[in-house]
Amino acid sequence: MKMLLKISMLTVIIIAGTAITASAEAPITEERGRMFMNDDKMVARILERIAQNDPTEAERLEQLREDNPGQFKEELREAVSAHRHQDNLQESARPQGRRRRSSHQNMRPMSKGQAGRAKERARGRLEYKEQELIGWLEKNEPEKAKELSELKAKDRGKYRRMISIEMKKYRGIIEAEKTNPELAKLLKKDLELKVQRNKLIKKIAASTNNDEKEALDEELEDVISDRFDVILKKKQMRYDDLAKRLEELKKKVKQSKSELDNFKDKKSEYISERAKSLLEGSSEFKWD
Repeated sequence: MKMLLKISMLTVIIIAGTAITASAEAPITEERGRMFMNDDKMVARILERIAQNDPTEAERLEQLREDNPGQFKEELREAVSAHRHQDNLQESARPQGRRRRSSHQNMRPMSKGQAGRAKERARGRLEYKEQELIGWLEKNEPEKAKELSELKAKDRGKYRRMISIEMKKYRGIIEAEKTNPELAKLLKKDLELKVQRNKLIKKIAASTNNDEKEALDEELEDVISDRFDVILKKKQMRYDDLAKRLEELKKKVKQSKSELDNFKDKKSEYISERAKSLLEGSSEFKWD
């Protein structure tokens, strides 16, 4: 049993290592994004690519990775898809003789029709998320929703920029509410505490009164203490989730071992049964 496990693990490591090495210099594609979404090295490489263009977004994704792993994977897949779409558009714009070909795929750039459909799908997803954000703000932050509505009527460009900012700020909470309401409450509380913290820091920096500064310092420490507790609760939830998944894996391993031992003990029976099944019918043991 141990020898079989060692061989299996070695095979997985060799295959994974070969795949990662082969793709080290290749552009990020949607297919590879799905394949390596659970590979820490590949995820780190994708985040590094994002950080080159948008360090703030990369930092936000790193935090989301800790707070809400499921939502992190979804957003990272979207980032990979957007990157792939951008690469295809750039490739289509190259002169015919200078277009590159991927070393690991025989892919052709999107046609104008495909690019148009991809753009429409992306626009549809953005519009859906925008409406979802506005609906959530109307329910939870009505003043902010009203402010955005007024801005949309006055300055569409500025409105789009603000929507992008607010989406990054609240999206993790919105998604968490769908699958983990308790986590959503913690994320919302954490956001509120960060806003309080930033306001206090500005007040302390602007204050010239020592007594006022001392009072603000104490208030800041209280806010930091509250946020520390929130972070601990988020980490505890993540630990509990990992522990639950580990127990499920242990059960699967135990079941798999029991099945393997059973097949070993009944080897002669299965061989006889296989010989018979080749002539007459199916077999319980999976030979192929």
